[in-house]
Amino acid sequence: MSNQINFSDLAAPFAPEDLEFRAGATTADKTKALALAYITSRAVMNRLDDVVGPANWRDQYAPGPSGGVICGLSLRLDGEWITKWDGAENTNFEAVKGGLSDALKRVAVKWGIGRYLYATPDLWVSCQQRGKTVVIDQQAARNMFIKATGGQLPQGSKSPAPQPAPAPQPTPANGGSQPRPAPPPRPNGKRPDPMTAFWTEVWAQGLSREQGQALLREAGGDPTVALSRLQAR
Repeated sequence: MSNQINFSDLAAPFAPEDLEFRAGATTADKTKALALAYITSRAVMNRLDDVVGPANWRDQYAPGPSGGVICGLSLRLDGEWITKWDGAENTNFEAVKGGLSDALKRVAVKWGIGRYLYATPDLWVSCQQRGKTVVIDQQAARNMFIKATGGQLPQGSKSPAPQPAPAPQPTPANGGSQPRPAPPPRPNGKRPDPMTAFWTEVWAQGLSREQGQALLREAGGDPTVALSRLQAR
């Protein structure tokens, strides 16, 4: 049996509603967390069915060498089964089921599925700490993702295109520096929150995500301090 696979379709971005988010790093005061986008195992299976066809993919599982589980995801290419492998630890909730799902999602990345999410720009959203777990606002993260990426990222993109830098302001007659205007108000009359204002300024100055992260670390995770230092550069 011969079949052709469109790998661009396999690696295409998902609709925002198919994404979920988990908390990564947090700010020093634990009020905001880095939202890390991921797809569910069900989304992976649906993508495989749609692009490859249900009869042209299969998965298999085995115990990991040091615990957890490894998954082999095979696609049928020109009549031959090609397999790639990856693994995951068992999770804290529904340990075995969670481990199986994570292993499938990880090996799917090796086939290009959801790989673009590793290039998502940093999204800092409100969070709550519940015991040892940090919980983020899923809808806020999804809305911020849509705003930052237009709903998706082009393949190979590492961040949204930087906004043009503001036109230089004339130097005052007294020789002092021209103060930079505050971020414009939102349509509802409110100004952007400090984290959004900081990243807006990062993109406006043409800086990379890594440079923005470094500025945040130097400011102890405080976006207000980081923004002030960035504007003073």
